Amino acid sequence: MKIEDSGRKTPIDKNTMFNVLNIVIPFVIFLLSTILIIQIWKNQLMSDLMTRTKTYGREFGTTKILTRSEAATLTNTWYVIYFDASGNRLDDKGLGSQPVEGIPEKYVPIDGEGVYEINGESYIALSMDVVKENEYGATHLMIFRDIESENAIFEKGTAISITIMLLAMGLVIVFSAIMSKYRIRPYKKLVASSNRMIYDISHELNTPLAVIKTNVDNILAHSDKSIEDSSDKLMVILDEATRMKRMVRDLLELSRSDNNRVVVNKTYCNVSQLLQDLVEPFELMCEMDDKTFISDIAPNIMATTDADKIRQAVMILLDNAVKYTRKGDAVIIQVRHTSTKVHVSVADTGKGVSDEDLEKIFDRFYRADNSRTQSTGGSGLGLSIVKSIAQTLKWNVHASHNSPHGFRVDIEMDKTGENS
Repeated sequence: MKIEDSGRKTPIDKNTMFNVLNIVIPFVIFLLSTILIIQIWKNQLMSDLMTRTKTYGREFGTTKILTRSEAATLTNTWYVIYFDASGNRLDDKGLGSQPVEGIPEKYVPIDGEGVYEINGESYIALSMDVVKENEYGATHLMIFRDIESENAIFEKGTAISITIMLLAMGLVIVFSAIMSKYRIRPYKKLVASSNRMIYDISHELNTPLAVIKTNVDNILAHSDKSIEDSSDKLMVILDEATRMKRMVRDLLELSRSDNNRVVVNKTYCNVSQLLQDLVEPFELMCEMDDKTFISDIAPNIMATTDADKIRQAVMILLDNAVKYTRKGDAVIIQVRHTSTKVHVSVADTGKGVSDEDLEKIFDRFYRADNSRTQSTGGSGLGLSIVKSIAQTLKWNVHASHNSPHGFRVDIEMDKTGENS
């Protein structure tokens, strides 16, 4: 069967794109937030520094005039320079700090903060008027404050913040990548299961449709024959149509289970009596076909569960067991219980299945080797429905080899139904 690529994005492609965006968008938001926080921190740091500098420097223009000898005690972290009304430095008056390279020759009014490079280091600068009367003619004042230590703190803090941000985002990306694999796994499984199911359905329907078409063509080619003469071909058509109807019914059942649309109706019922009534037709079928039917059902087992679902599951298992059991072999149903559990097992002493088949026995449309199933006309959906019912009602279901030979399915369910 040839499948052409339509070029449309699959659910996996869309999910992968969503996962990528799920990583990239938080990363961009986190990065922008980090940059914004760092900038706010820097602005706040500089604002606090400027406020302290203004508070400290204001006294040199309002309270006292700083002499050269007094200015020498400020070290090179501070420079206080006085200017006259013409904006010239008063270097020869013995006022303020000794001018160095980088300090302007003329007074420069500064609105806000200014940054100067003095002796290779960064300083913030403030300008203000001198309001204290003095004999030096000083009317303006500029203060320079070293900010190298603050810059170092800011750069170190920025480096630490960015490192933490990158490490955090790295961990987020790794964690998201790991989680995305787990998130996408069910989608991959669903797509693979859907593709396999479409192929299996087309394969399964192809045979009965071909048989029906062949027989219809044959009848039409011999239209002179009576219905009675064509009865064998009509019976084949009926059998194949019935098989297709049963397959569609089973697929609908599985589809409802996949979409969580199965209606569960729990009641307090006598499981022993329910199954005892169920086995009687199968006992008759085995008797007519020279097969042995063994029923070992403990009496009066009461449980709160879905009686219809138990009946359906056990009927499928018994039907399979009867089909796959050869003449002279046996079909066995055993029902036991403990204080909290009900155990149901259906087994046959037929050919059995291989270890490889046993692992896939609950897969949809899966059937064991042809020698076991060729003549049964099964669709390979029965055990899938049993598995689906078990999952819906939280039963434990297990397939195994029967001893000494044959096939066996065991179901374990809670009596109270608390886990379902």
